[in-house]
Amino acid sequence: MKNIYPHKYSRKSISDAVNTILNVLAVKGRITEMEKYIQHGQITCLEHCRAVAYFSLLLAHSLNLTCNYKSLVKAALLHDYFLYDWHEKSTEHRLHGFHHPKKFGWIYETALCSVREHKYINRGFLNGPYCPIYGCGAVLVVILLSRIENTIILFFASVVMTCSLEYFTGWMLEKMFHAKWWNYSDNRFNIHGRICLLGAVAFGSFSVILLKIVHPVVIQVTNTIVQHDIIMLAVLIVSIIGIDIVYTFICLKKFNSKIKKVYQTIGNLVLLPNNTSINILLNEHYSQYKEKMSQLIKYFNGQELRMIKAFPKMKSTLYNGTIHKIYIWLNQQHK
Repeated sequence: MKNIYPHKYSRKSISDAVNTILNVLAVKGRITEMEKYIQHGQITCLEHCRAVAYFSLLLAHSLNLTCNYKSLVKAALLHDYFLYDWHEKSTEHRLHGFHHPKKFGWIYETALCSVREHKYINRGFLNGPYCPIYGCGAVLVVILLSRIENTIILFFASVVMTCSLEYFTGWMLEKMFHAKWWNYSDNRFNIHGRICLLGAVAFGSFSVILLKIVHPVVIQVTNTIVQHDIIMLAVLIVSIIGIDIVYTFICLKKFNSKIKKVYQTIGNLVLLPNNTSINILLNEHYSQYKEKMSQLIKYFNGQELRMIKAFPKMKSTLYNGTIHKIYIWLNQQHK
């Protein structure tokens, strides 16, 4: 490397060193064809890799790192070596975009609700550490909106897309389980309690960050992995989520009938929580209520009880207030 990298370096000498190795690679391979494909924004893959090589070499020399500079530049130039447009629709290029956003969505939801409730809550509809609705939303944003350069237009387009997905998902769950899993009715500017302005702003902002910052980094990381390994990893992830979905739906198939049983048994009782206890102020004494509720809770499996705890605002569309009574009861039992 000494013949192309002088002891007293300058920005020009570093640029010349990178270009020298790039020219060598161009003679031996197809690296210059990367100029045909966009990495992000208006930056081509070749420009991106050349910039990474430049700053890698600059940083290595500035810190007096002991390394093989020639190998460093080669690795940087080839770290994103791929000859296809990842913006185009293709199962080979898209599968990697699903896992990371859905995991972030789970972290976001779980952290937010855990802080509000002052205890850990697995916020996901499924059991694993992921929220598929975020993964689906992120994939739609990447596939359909990645070519939008204007940040303002991208923000509003993302708001429309993600809010439409959330509204449809909420409506579908209500039809399937006769329950509202989340409810924004207390938030200003909401539509049927399924979406609200605050959530729209959050989703739009996250989408802009996803396309402008996060996704290009994810592309860089996944492009260092052999394609066969990516496919195998994607198949494994999809299989795990598929099993989780089947298990969750099996556990919840009798959920509504159990809520109905609770409603029929204690539906005529008024539940008034206070700081220390639950008071029943109608036809039956609290001891009788306690005995009945203790027996009814045994009918619910762990998945159903976790779901009730994870969604404090869940509301039955058929048996008004019943799920909330169960939620209060569960909280009182763990105090």
